[in-house]
Amino acid sequence: FQSQIEKLQNLLEQIENITAQELPLTTVTDILNMVLNASGEILESSSSSVSPAELASYGNRVLKANEKLISTLVKPTDTNDNVSFTLAAVEVEVFMVGPNVTLDKIPRLDTTNSSVDIDLIGIAKNNNETRSAAVAFMSYNTMENLLKPDFFNTSNDTIKTMMSTVISATLPKTTNTKLTKPVNFTLKHIREFDPNGSLSCVYWNISEWIVDGCSVLKTNSSYTVCSCVHLSTFALIMQTSRPSESDSLLDLLNLVCVIVGLVFFSLALLTFSLCQWSPGVNNVARINLCVSLLLAHLLFLLTQRSHNSS
Repeated sequence: FQSQIEKLQNLLEQIENITAQELPLTTVTDILNMVLNASGEILESSSSSVSPAELASYGNRVLKANEKLISTLVKPTDTNDNVSFTLAAVEVEVFMVGPNVTLDKIPRLDTTNSSVDIDLIGIAKNNNETRSAAVAFMSYNTMENLLKPDFFNTSNDTIKTMMSTVISATLPKTTNTKLTKPVNFTLKHIREFDPNGSLSCVYWNISEWIVDGCSVLKTNSSYTVCSCVHLSTFALIMQTSRPSESDSLLDLLNLVCVIVGLVFFSLALLTFSLCQWSPGVNNVARINLCVSLLLAHLLFLLTQRSHNSS
């Protein structure tokens, strides 16, 4: 385990020391694969031995290293250009515009589970010297294992579920990175949507997920559109109520009492059916009463089980 940590740290240090402004696509994808595989191996072998603070620290360094690598794919262009690739753990879309771009707006950048709409043309116009800009969009398949949804600190005690892939959007090699308008991210739900849950568009801020500057623009059962006034690393987190322990104990007590009642009503029914203490005493009324109570308890038991399973 220690050797895997050292391997990842060495990789990250080498990336941090890269001075080349441009790198070939194959070089970038090879290094990216090594970084993401190394971080995945640490998570698989560490179990619970890595503290939350260490996970957040590794997550920060991996994000910065990946953003630096992706920035080396940005090359000067007179009109527009793009680079895209897909690896096992990440999908990347890079779009560049130059001073003589003829597009009214850049096309939506799409990955399998997310997409982004950004006014890159307007951003480029605000870069007076170069009149150019670039956006890098990354969608991570396994980053939630490092940047866990539990890092979303809320006042209420809820169960937090990552509902989307973790995405990052940056403006590499762009001098003036001020946004001309909010950026919209469409995030596909990667897990079953709970209509009773509360959805939050969040961004990663050093050690936690926070909502500042991001809001839910539109949502349905399959996807959510988040609008943000800045670029960063984003995700969609759903909060659901934590089941009350007292309710669970009460349900268990109800179940035990109903089962005990069923046993005794069955014994009473058997007794009245098989035993006749006096020829003048008719047990039909008693048998009917026991059958009615037995069926009522059985119906209650079945409805309780159906409610709990749903």
